[in-house]
Amino acid sequence: APYSELHDRVANGEMVPVADLRESFRRDITLPERMERLMELEAQALQLVEDEPLKLGSIGSAILDTYQASITGHYVMSRFYEHVATEEAAATHLDWLARIREDMASVGDGSRERPYPSMTSVEAQMYAISLGMSPVGAIYQTSEEGAQFGLMIQARPETGPIQSFHFDLGAVYDAMRQDFQATAADDDDFSPVSVIGYLAKRGDTAAQAAIGAFLASQNRTKDAIDWLRASSRAGNLVASSVLAQLYWRKASTAESAEEKAEALDEVLENYLHAIALGSTDAMYELAVLYLNNHYGEENRASGVTLLTQAASAEHSDAAMFLAHLYYTGDLVERDLDKARSYYVQAAELEN
Repeated sequence: APYSELHDRVANGEMVPVADLRESFRRDITLPERMERLMELEAQALQLVEDEPLKLGSIGSAILDTYQASITGHYVMSRFYEHVATEEAAATHLDWLARIREDMASVGDGSRERPYPSMTSVEAQMYAISLGMSPVGAIYQTSEEGAQFGLMIQARPETGPIQSFHFDLGAVYDAMRQDFQATAADDDDFSPVSVIGYLAKRGDTAAQAAIGAFLASQNRTKDAIDWLRASSRAGNLVASSVLAQLYWRKASTAESAEEKAEALDEVLENYLHAIALGSTDAMYELAVLYLNNHYGEENRASGVTLLTQAASAEHSDAAMFLAHLYYTGDLVERDLDKARSYYVQAAELEN
């Protein structure tokens, strides 16, 4: 059925399947206009969701008028009604959230091979937020043949390690392709890569990270650093992690001690930024550099501290490294009980 008809059914109290709403919305002939409106409203909601719940009512209603099965719309409406103590109305939107997440799980599992369907990039972030997590990083992804357009979100829960979720943003790609076809003679130049480039120029940090990572893989280091820095400054953990690896590569190939020292300073800065965002991978990587004496003998003990923090946050490689240190007595007092405990933890985390 046309999307407008399904929307009216919902307004009349009918229980329309989420999958029907999603597919009908994507097939609507006005998809480019609807998508532009949806993305604009959801971006406003994302800016207000934490600090200004009273402003969410009108924005949430406008989002749901545009797309009834929006996680963003129902989450911000639940926040609004909870704030004004209207529990019954909030429960309605919480029920919609549960239904939408259930539908997403019926399509995928959040892995790159089986991503969740998401109408927009903001909805992907709101998925994590609705589960009580804080998005800390993101990067757009395409398949090797360039036929798919997706987004990887990194989110930090209240406790435990950062989690990654993958989303299929085919609806965004379809809308932009239709808009492109309406103004161009042909679509030979249109691809997921061109979409990422367009979004990066508009300040999308996930797109900036994607371009930076691609340029780094092509050894275009200077250009890569410019894009990655722009993304990292906006708080994108992915960009900080790639920057640290990029500068480590520069340090490893430096032709002078001064050049190597400058690169190592950048490695440290970006790993510390990633650690501040909750990255246990960054804790482990920096700990290895400390322990291998890249930052001086006086900082090697800091490597043990970082490994301990990462292991307590369920990082298996950190636990394995600690087990080795306690077994050999290198930098720590030899303790076979601790070694055994960390070996067991590492094995359990690997399984």
